[in-house]
Amino acid sequence: MNIFLVALNDADLKAVYEFEKMNRAYFARFIPDRGDDYFEQDFFREQYQYLLNEQLEGQSEFYLIKNDRGRVIGRMNVVEIKNARGFLGYRIGESDAGKGVASTALEQLLRKDLSVTRMIGKTTPDNIGSQRVMEKNGFRRTHEDDDFVYFEWMKMS
Repeated sequence: MNIFLVALNDADLKAVYEFEKMNRAYFARFIPDRGDDYFEQDFFREQYQYLLNEQLEGQSEFYLIKNDRGRVIGRMNVVEIKNARGFLGYRIGESDAGKGVASTALEQLLRKDLSVTRMIGKTTPDNIGSQRVMEKNGFRRTHEDDDFVYFEWMKMS
């Protein structure tokens, strides 16, 4: 499957909204649900605009993962960017999970001219697939607690 990353933009608002609605129950199995308000169109639009502004100000980098037909199949983010460090986050839609999408998207992300040289990722101890995605892309496991396993990536000069 060919995929590509596209920076979050105004034109994809509806597609992202549909992606999030379609995968709500699936995502809630792994991370806390965002609540009903998030899925109200006006509220979603406000939150989306907030993300675009955050991206414009350099606080975060948000990407859509699209397939070769241009359909949104996932999202990948670097958030809380400060002092060239950021925190990785991503989600892949249920119909495309387990097909290497996250690994390929992360590989593409790390090839971009990012504003960070260090990235922190975390996942739940039982999410072995996500742990493999990060390890495959050069993240090293740093520590774990009862709730999360933590990883770190540093850009090689």
